[in-house]
Amino acid sequence: MYGLSNALYLPPAWSLGLEMTFYLFLPFFWTFSKRLKFLLIGLSFAVFFAAIIGIIDTDWFAYRLLPGTFFIFATGIALAKPDTVFPIFPILVGIATLFIFFIVLTTPQLYATSTGKEVTLGILISVIAVTFLRRFQFSEFDELMGNLSYGVF
Repeated sequence: MYGLSNALYLPPAWSLGLEMTFYLFLPFFWTFSKRLKFLLIGLSFAVFFAAIIGIIDTDWFAYRLLPGTFFIFATGIALAKPDTVFPIFPILVGIATLFIFFIVLTTPQLYATSTGKEVTLGILISVIAVTFLRRFQFSEFDELMGNLSYGVF
C-alpha cells in the first residue's frame, strides 16, 4: 500500500490490518456517548464519500484505512444487533451507497476508477445479502463454511 508491494509476502494482508485496527478501536467506540458514535460514523461516511468522488485518495480512504471504512463495520454491527446503532441505519447506508453508486456510474472520471464502483457495489450487495441471510437460523454448515473461508484467504 505504501510503495512496498514487492516486499509483501501476502498482498491481501492489508485487510487483516484493517480488521485489526477496527477491533483495536471498537472497545473505545463502545465507551462513547450515542451522539459521539453517530458523529464518528457520519464522519467515516463523509471520508468515504470524499474518497469515492476523488477529493482524497480512493484506494486508501474508501478501501484500506479505517477512517473511510468504519461506517461499513458499524453497518455490520447494526445488522447483527439493531439496537446498537438504530434499526434503520443499514437501510440508510444502503440508500446513501446506492446514490453514490449512481454518481460513480454516471461520472466518467469516477467510473474509470474501478475501486469506486467495486466498493459501493460491494456495500450494496452486502447490506442486502446480510439483511436477507440473518433471517435464517445459524447452522453447523454455516460454521463449516466460515471455518473453510479462513483457508481460502
